[in-house]
Amino acid sequence: MTVEFAPGKEGGQQIIYSCQDMRDFEVPYETDAFISIGDSMNYITANDDLCDVFKCVKKGLKQGGVFIFDLKTIHFFKDILADNTYAENREDSAALNNGLIKFPGVALFTSHDHQFIQTTANRIMEIVPSGQLIDKITTYDEYLESDEMARKRQGFAEAASDDED
Repeated sequence: MTVEFAPGKEGGQQIIYSCQDMRDFEVPYETDAFISIGDSMNYITANDDLCDVFKCVKKGLKQGGVFIFDLKTIHFFKDILADNTYAENREDSAALNNGLIKFPGVALFTSHDHQFIQTTANRIMEIVPSGQLIDKITTYDEYLESDEMARKRQGFAEAASDDED
């Protein structure tokens, strides 16, 4: 499970992504909104885990901030989806994407949609399992393809492994 956060691209603000467990994450500063789309919350199946997500979100929100998320219910899977074909409404996704790019505040969101992340990100922050922070101003694709970032992640992973020994 990942957590990613992003201020809008316009107005010189930077977009930041952080890879953390949705049930136990921290952000470096309070945000105006958290947005969880692409069925990410459906991976939280235990009540205690869901409460942990909400506690982390609440801790990271500014006073009056909002948490926007989509969640499929058992009713959706059993009665609506059932044996039917399900197609995503890309117009709805595009509206959210465009709105986030123009959003002047800070928003935290999680998504499985690579295109959505790529079109809104210009700064990536990853907290690797050792707890070290990788921080790079770049697009999401460039970050994923970067040999430099891969070496940093590998180095932190090796350091964490050495610490365990």
